[in-house]
Amino acid sequence: MNLPLFEEPGRITLSSESPDWCTPEDVLEAFYDFAPIFCDPFSNPHSLVQAEEKWCLPERDAFVDDWPVAPAGEEPRLNFCNTPYGRALPRCAKRIRKMVDAGREVLALLPNSTGTDWW
Repeated sequence: MNLPLFEEPGRITLSSESPDWCTPEDVLEAFYDFAPIFCDPFSNPHSLVQAEEKWCLPERDAFVDDWPVAPAGEEPRLNFCNTPYGRALPRCAKRIRKMVDAGREVLALLPNSTGTDWW
């Protein structure tokens, strides 16, 4: 699927017709200061995230494949999630919770929707 893009220097966003949003570089810089990002399981071909692994459908499916976890004694492997918004968000939130419960380190960028069931 080809999505219309709006390009500005140093930033790529997808149109409001899409549930995908690429995290702006200035937001990512704050995350990089926190810890290196190992995996971006909900990535897209336009993502600016500097991760060792970027998962995009159909090659990798964040809902099916287990997310990376560090072997015992190693530094945690941070999974960064800027999930698709819209109808997919509750499913993404459930998957994030499942991966956290399974011991994955996750940093998620989510909308403030405290009145929703998935929150």
